[in-house]
Amino acid sequence: MVKIESLFGDNKYSYMLEDFKYIANSNLSFDKLKNKTVLIVGENDAVNESTAFSLLLRNDLFGDNIKVISVGKLNQQDRDDFIAINDFFENFDKIAESAIDYIIFISTDEYDIAKSKTHIGTILAKSKTMISSVMALAARKKARLVFVSPMDIYGSVHNGFEPIKEDEVGYISLTDSKNLSGADARFSETLVSNFAKERGLSVSFARLPIMYGYGRGLCSKNSKKIFKLIQDSKTNTAILPKLADEKMSVAYLADCVRAILFILLNGKDNEAYNIAFKNNTATLRMILTTAEKLQKKNLTAEEPQESSFMTPCLILDGERLLNLGFKDHLSLEEGVQKILNL
Repeated sequence: MVKIESLFGDNKYSYMLEDFKYIANSNLSFDKLKNKTVLIVGENDAVNESTAFSLLLRNDLFGDNIKVISVGKLNQQDRDDFIAINDFFENFDKIAESAIDYIIFISTDEYDIAKSKTHIGTILAKSKTMISSVMALAARKKARLVFVSPMDIYGSVHNGFEPIKEDEVGYISLTDSKNLSGADARFSETLVSNFAKERGLSVSFARLPIMYGYGRGLCSKNSKKIFKLIQDSKTNTAILPKLADEKMSVAYLADCVRAILFILLNGKDNEAYNIAFKNNTATLRMILTTAEKLQKKNLTAEEPQESSFMTPCLILDGERLLNLGFKDHLSLEEGVQKILNL
């Protein structure tokens, strides 16, 4: 059986192994997963990959015997404890035949909407079909589930500089393509919550901030912008967008995965948790300044006259997650340093 360390330990993705170890060695109540099966369904490749391989690394390091079924874009590996499935619906019967104890259902924060004339209808129909199938599976297996939403769940909330709490939602325009993923995420959360209440299922919600990390599979434009900004600082070609001074909640990818697993194993039923940390509230200019400081250099970052890909973000209140007992996350400096080390 191929070991996770052999897959990532001695090639260009060796830095990913460090993150997997960071997750696998965390105090997240992993004992609840021993001899259990975890189904991961989602279009966010980075979260899916980091979660799946960190759980498999738990098996290699501690013999936890966690079986992982990943529905996404991961490749099948020569392991008895891992099944990689590309299409959920084509393989539904195969998935349903498995013993499933936990489900991580990951919403995505970017959709391909260019081909549809009725954008919102297409997206909501897609969500409803997927959610109905996954929730029916959860009901059949009596599986514990965490639904992972992107930051767009809040819509356009104008709250000054006050952090947005879990129970706050704003206005989402169904005529603005930039708001479609937020509309879909809010609709999805409501559908999952109602289904869980009707069937008596155990479900919690994890709400992502802007993630940043190694770049592979991070689908958000904002995530890619942060990664590129830090990497470009190494060659003095950093370009700041117009919204460079807007504060936002950011968190390193591995900490987001740790938080998702923590919420899955410890979260209260039908409760939402922001994945947000006070020492990770930053602007793009602050992130670039942090990169400069760590490299002991002074950069003159170019600021374009036209708007960039960066879109407005929000500051989230993560008190509920911290009160649940989650701790020991990476600071902004530690996360930026990891990207600089690539």
